[in-house]
Amino acid sequence: MAAAEPGPRRMRPARVVIPVVLGLLVLVAVGARLCSPEPAVDQARAVAIATDAAGFPVVEHQVRFVRQGIRNEPAWVVGVKAADGTAMTFLIDGRDGSIDRVDATAPE
Repeated sequence: MAAAEPGPRRMRPARVVIPVVLGLLVLVAVGARLCSPEPAVDQARAVAIATDAAGFPVVEHQVRFVRQGIRNEPAWVVGVKAADGTAMTFLIDGRDGSIDRVDATAPE
C-alpha cells in the first residue's frame, strides 16, 4: 500500500499557530513597556547628583538613560571628568536619585 501524503490539513495549524505566537510576543513586549516605571529623577537632576558627589570641579559630563534588570528599573549613567583627567562614573537610581554604583578612574 502506498503511504498517504500529508494534505493541506497538516499545514493549517502552522498557519494559525505562528501568527498567534507572534501576536502574543508583541502583546508581551508592549505590556512590558507600558508597565515599566517612568523615572522620577530627570536628566538634569541626575547630572547635579553626580556633580555634587564627584568631589572635584567637573569640566565635562556625559549622561544616558538605561533600564536594568528583569523589572526594567530606570537608571541614569552619568560620567563626569575633571580638568586633570580624573573621571568618575555614577549609576543613579531613576526612581529616588540614590547612587547605586561609582567607578573612578585616575588620570594617566
